[in-house]
Amino acid sequence: MILSDTSPEQENETPEWMPLTKAAREIGVSHAKLSRWVKKGRIKSSKTPYNERETLVDMVELRKIFKRP
Repeated sequence: MILSDTSPEQENETPEWMPLTKAAREIGVSHAKLSRWVKKGRIKSSKTPYNERETLVDMVELRKIFKRP
C-alpha cells in the first residue's frame, strides 16, 4: 500500500461516490479501516439520500491516496 499527499490542483476533480463496503473491496483495504478514516474526517464521505445508514466515499480521493488507477 502506497500513501500519498494530494496537491491543491487535484482536489478540484468531481467526486465519484461509492458505498463504503464496495470501495473497501475495490481498493483492497478493510471496511473497518475506511470506517475509521470517515469517522476521523480523513476522507470525504456522504450519506445516501435514500438510506441514511449507508455511507458513500469519494473513490477519486481514495485512488489518489492508495495510488490505484
